[in-house]
Amino acid sequence: MMDYKLFILPLEFILGLIAWITIYRMFWKERLNSLDQHKKIMVLSSIHLFRYIGLVFLVGGLFPVYEEGGTLPYRLAFGDLAASITALIAIISLSNKTKYAIMLTWIFNSIGAVDLIAGVITGFPTVYADLGRAGSVPYVIITIYVPLMLFSHYLIFHQLIKYKKPHISQFNH
Repeated sequence: MMDYKLFILPLEFILGLIAWITIYRMFWKERLNSLDQHKKIMVLSSIHLFRYIGLVFLVGGLFPVYEEGGTLPYRLAFGDLAASITALIAIISLSNKTKYAIMLTWIFNSIGAVDLIAGVITGFPTVYADLGRAGSVPYVIITIYVPLMLFSHYLIFHQLIKYKKPHISQFNH
């Protein structure tokens, strides 16, 4: 007989994603649509400035399940740090409307999305392996924080795909 507990974390991950989509549609979508493309992408990218929080996976004693060898904690920590730094670079570039702003945003968003997807794929089994010893932080990260990050990456990709280069006269205000 299949253990129903194996479905709880993925179900909560999906419910977290549904919750963020609902919040976006109810409270953020209209406001974001009133912004120009650069500002919209900047707002959506700004949440990723906090991805440095992933460095917590390197703090000894907080995540016993991650301290038993392997590279997962380092990959999670430094992938998040890379996403945070590239988000900052992209946002600064977007705010200054540099000619590389959109390319840098594509780079940031690709790095961040791949890191999150890989983290979910490799992190779920690890958290399941010993949820009791791992504590609540990985659980909260996977069920609340990661769905928000993934959804925002989707929204950024959506904006980048439909991006129209502004006419030079729009910068002369």
